[in-house]
Amino acid sequence: MSAALQMQDRPITLLICALGGEGGGVLTQWLVDTARLAGHRAQATSIPGVAQRTGSTTYYLEFDSIPSAQRTGPALVFNLSPVPGALDALVASELLEAARQAGNGMTSPERTLVLSSSARTLTTLERMAPGDGRLDDAGLRQLVATFSREHQVLDMAALARRHGTVVSAVMLGAIAGSGLLPFERRHYEEAVRGEGAGQAPLSAAAQASLQGFAAAFEEVAASRTRGDFVASLLAPERADAVAPTTAEAAGAAGTRLVAADSRFPEPLRPLLALGCERLLAYQGSRYARQYLDRVADVLAAEQAGGEESVTDHGGAIGLDSGTARSGAAGLTGRASEPQTAKPQDWPITRETARGLAVWMAFDDVIRVAELKSRSDRLARVRREARAGTQDVLKIFDHFKPGVPEFAALLPSGLARRLLAWDAKRQARGDKPWALPLKIGTHTVTGVLALRALAGCRPCARARNFTPRWAWNWRAAAAWSRVTAARTSAGVSCCCMCCSTWASRPPITLQRQKAQGFCRPPRP
Repeated sequence: MSAALQMQDRPITLLICALGGEGGGVLTQWLVDTARLAGHRAQATSIPGVAQRTGSTTYYLEFDSIPSAQRTGPALVFNLSPVPGALDALVASELLEAARQAGNGMTSPERTLVLSSSARTLTTLERMAPGDGRLDDAGLRQLVATFSREHQVLDMAALARRHGTVVSAVMLGAIAGSGLLPFERRHYEEAVRGEGAGQAPLSAAAQASLQGFAAAFEEVAASRTRGDFVASLLAPERADAVAPTTAEAAGAAGTRLVAADSRFPEPLRPLLALGCERLLAYQGSRYARQYLDRVADVLAAEQAGGEESVTDHGGAIGLDSGTARSGAAGLTGRASEPQTAKPQDWPITRETARGLAVWMAFDDVIRVAELKSRSDRLARVRREARAGTQDVLKIFDHFKPGVPEFAALLPSGLARRLLAWDAKRQARGDKPWALPLKIGTHTVTGVLALRALAGCRPCARARNFTPRWAWNWRAAAAWSRVTAARTSAGVSCCCMCCSTWASRPPITLQRQKAQGFCRPPRP
């Protein structure tokens, strides 16, 4: 039984749809006896239909979710007929009957569990059609799925034939296996055996009914378990159950760093916070402040250029200089009314902030080692793998560093020699040299190897000595100077091109630099 039904002090409502001669009355009596054996109150009402397939026979039952011995308040008042949209479960021995009740509005997508047989008994209209007048089973299934909270369709008729029983016993097993009612399995089986059976041998009909009951119970219970497992995999993680990660901590620090700087208007702060988050995790707060200083120079140039442009071409409408100096942008007719900046303002500064953050935090081997050895990465992988506390989880990372990656860790002189050696090998027709590595990051040696390499991150000189870092540093500095010196439309295009260029991987940059296609912009 679901926890939601246990918490609500209302009857559990169940509607059974059966055809004539399928034992719907016997099934209803079994359910009432089961409730009485479990100590719960129940009420059943039968609504007869027309003879055989021209109609169906429905049985409506309500159960008290609280045992009579535990109920302290007044007894629940049961209804005699179902209310559309207020059913907790619908059980049908035939697929069309389940679709018929769903089409009549008896089921609810937020509340109703539908248990139906996939078997079909053709209606009179289907038999009278000259050709194939059968209804589409896929459409019926779709209708049931649309108007139900959860649905399970199984071939109840086949299970009944296999065990030599009637479909009512199989329907009882499906109800028990769904966990809808707060009864134990033994209560259902005792109701099927009959009162006073005791140790007397069961009849062949009772044994067949118990076998059909057990088969349906196991099939529905197994399907329910699989469904719960899939739902747990697809459900989002609780926010309060996951500890803050290193990236989240850096994001909070980046937001605080930008908030403490009054040079930037509010529309630019979210983007700058993302850039500071990246650079704080990359090399520290001093490096992030250098990033903000460079963006501030571009913003000041764009504000000054925008003020001159609007003042020269706007006639009587000019840009308030005091507002521009404070970081806000807008058109105003009176200097005493500052305007609020619009989200689309400062396009050059936006592109500069985006591209410069990528450029200043390129992914070298130090950065990759730092990302791979984070403690929150192991916790994230355990959550994604659904590994328990007693499960053994092994993580292997495959690397294939080449000469450019090794050269990025060496001083300029050694790096040039190493690159020249690899260039000579390629000129002879050899493939670029690379070293395949398989590191177990779940082992002590693997983590120590990555942490030793990532330990170079706090020291800026570890990257200053490398040619790759120095080249990017000079290029980023030149780019920011060029952008700050020019505020024309051509500069914004330059910013977007450099932004794309700066995000290319290191090995691509090395090849393009050797071919003369990859040069820093000149001021």
